[in-house]
Amino acid sequence: MVRPSSSHLTLPALVVWLGLACLTACGGGGGGGSSVGIDVELTGDPTISYDAVNGRTVVVTQFTARRSDHIPLSPEEVAVSMEVDGGAVDNESILQASAQELASSLYYHLVLDASGSMLQHDPPAFAPMKEAAQKSVQAGIDQWQSRAGTFTWDLTWFNDLLYHRQGSWDPEDIPSIADPAPTAATKLYAAVEFAAEAMATAYAEGKAAGPRDRHVMVVLSDGADNLSDFDNSSQQPTLGTTSKGASFEKFGWPPTFLNDAVTAITSHPNLTVHVLAMGSVLKEADLVNLQTLATEGNGQLLVNPKASEVDRLFSQVTKEVTTLQTQGAAIPQQSGDHQFTLRVNGATFRGTGTTVFRYRAGPDAQLLR
Repeated sequence: MVRPSSSHLTLPALVVWLGLACLTACGGGGGGGSSVGIDVELTGDPTISYDAVNGRTVVVTQFTARRSDHIPLSPEEVAVSMEVDGGAVDNESILQASAQELASSLYYHLVLDASGSMLQHDPPAFAPMKEAAQKSVQAGIDQWQSRAGTFTWDLTWFNDLLYHRQGSWDPEDIPSIADPAPTAATKLYAAVEFAAEAMATAYAEGKAAGPRDRHVMVVLSDGADNLSDFDNSSQQPTLGTTSKGASFEKFGWPPTFLNDAVTAITSHPNLTVHVLAMGSVLKEADLVNLQTLATEGNGQLLVNPKASEVDRLFSQVTKEVTTLQTQGAAIPQQSGDHQFTLRVNGATFRGTGTTVFRYRAGPDAQLLR
């Protein structure tokens, strides 16, 4: 992979203690306040191609703009501009968000803790978790309405058994999942292994499998795994429905350990795993294991000791998903080598960041290494 000159490239998992970190863009408006650094985090190599029909070289980048404290910035918080050899790209060359050249699809899979402990928080966390999950899915649907590409989602929840949605669900169906029994255990690693394997199968079948597409798993748990080592795979799949009639399948799973879940994650060629850890009873060893899942999944471990702020956890990871931008231009220019600059300025605060790379225009269009 080429390493463009950038203020930031993709980071390994980062533990973020929510409630202790600023979650919104700080600093004054465009006219005052101190300047805030912006990291332009590329998700991969820029793509360079030649449109022989229209005689244009097409340059496309995919990135997330972040504050220097790693908080992602929404498209509304930044202004993006493009330059070639130091001059601004003409407005007529800039691709619109709906352009097929910018198509980017997302497959989003939620893995939710439905153990009995989720009801034992003060206040109980199970219903707020479901509502936050619903809002997260709806945000993805809304974001992709104006984008080229597709947003698809899936849902697994777990306690003594695994539960997987079947058929067509609306986001409004998520809160209709029944409360768990107070004694329900936590088959976390089994659920992660199942979801990662299901996503790998979907990828192999072509779901969100393009060069700018992504698979993202979000795992939420309030404690340690305590049942994945138990073999209940003899529990054959049975169908059930939520209180709103949404269908799901419940089933057992073979013995699964942390390394099995990690293997399933790393076997997927294009999977990001974010882990949300909540509750005041989390032990250091639990956090180490949860961070392992996030690290191996090239994602983040987001931690909040207050179960009442589960919505805040989901808001943060939703922002990780919806702030990804794909920008590009179809530029009429003579064959030859050029320098491309992607510049990101703060729209609601003072700050700037850039990434720079060289490419060749014309029929021999390519990224220069």
